[in-house]
Amino acid sequence: MSLVFCSLASGSKGNCYLLASHKSRILIDAGISAKSIKDLLLGLNISPESLDGIIITHEHSDHISGVRVLSRNYDIPVYANEETMQQILLKYNDLSPKNVRTFKTSENFYIGDIDISPFSTPHDSVASVGYCLFNGDKKVTIATDLGHINQRILNAAANSDLLVLEANHDLNMLINGSYPQTLKRRIQGKYGHLSNEASGRALAELCRTNLRQIILAHLSDENNEPQIAYNTVCNILENDGISVGRDLRVEVALQLQRSHCYELK
Repeated sequence: MSLVFCSLASGSKGNCYLLASHKSRILIDAGISAKSIKDLLLGLNISPESLDGIIITHEHSDHISGVRVLSRNYDIPVYANEETMQQILLKYNDLSPKNVRTFKTSENFYIGDIDISPFSTPHDSVASVGYCLFNGDKKVTIATDLGHINQRILNAAANSDLLVLEANHDLNMLINGSYPQTLKRRIQGKYGHLSNEASGRALAELCRTNLRQIILAHLSDENNEPQIAYNTVCNILENDGISVGRDLRVEVALQLQRSHCYELK
């Protein structure tokens, strides 16, 4: 059994991740254009028609903007919890009914041979979720758009072979940046986005489990930089006695550049 993960796009302008097993291929979110997703997939020698589903974390545009065209053009089922799907259908009421799939956040579901376990996340949307995705004994966890880290998230992410965790903003850049105060308060709030520092502290705790691969994700275009996010998180880990490179790997997912493919065997 194995899983392959690739970040197609990650950041404040759009998010989309690919997960593939021996038998199944799914996207987590589709927040960039359908054409961009198609081109990125073809660059991996994957046809959009071969996708078995798109699972959605929440209804904000940077997570769903490509869903309608992608599902329509390639007949792809779209999965979301009931509350999120209602919001998606308000925006895209022409999604084919046969491709509308809902689940309860408290219940696992399957797409092919991938076992998907949703968990609630604290964000200013109707019912945002993260996902743990399993194939055999391999586990990938996606946890972005987090106003804060709670025990539920820590429990969900524990023992992941690969964890995608938000490191949205550098606090000093946000405070001193050009955003209006209302938006700054929203981002810093309990239902906003996770700072680099908060991400690092969470990872220091999670490294006590068997976590070995971390991908920092959903970086703000205005209030963060990849090197700042990486350095901040790595400094926190090193200060906690965790050797980056030996004990675990840390990488950063980018907005305009597809990541390499991570194969978990």
